[in-house]
Amino acid sequence: MSPQTTSRGVQNGAPHNITEAIRLFEKATSAKASELKSILGKDFEEIKKAVEDLKPYAENIKDSVVHTASQKVDESWEATKGVGRKVDEAVHENPWMSVGVVAFLALFMGYLMGRRD
Repeated sequence: MSPQTTSRGVQNGAPHNITEAIRLFEKATSAKASELKSILGKDFEEIKKAVEDLKPYAENIKDSVVHTASQKVDESWEATKGVGRKVDEAVHENPWMSVGVVAFLALFMGYLMGRRD
């Protein structure tokens, strides 16, 4: 046997039984867990503060987006109503032309839908 091993074949400084090994493992993991909690706690607090600092900017962006979207919806609605008025005027000026165009489109769509490939 080498001078660094005992009669059981365990190296010096190593645990002699499973209970001692578990105790050493728990001691080592407990210390590392505490260290990890401390590090993560500090990081979490920094992230939390950064998020709190960004909240006013996020609120401003949200308000701006909502305002712009509302404006665009209103503009689109007005443009749609304008197109609707123009179509209505065109139909009143040439009703038979409108009926012919609608009939042609219906016939064409029916042809396309009725085709078997």
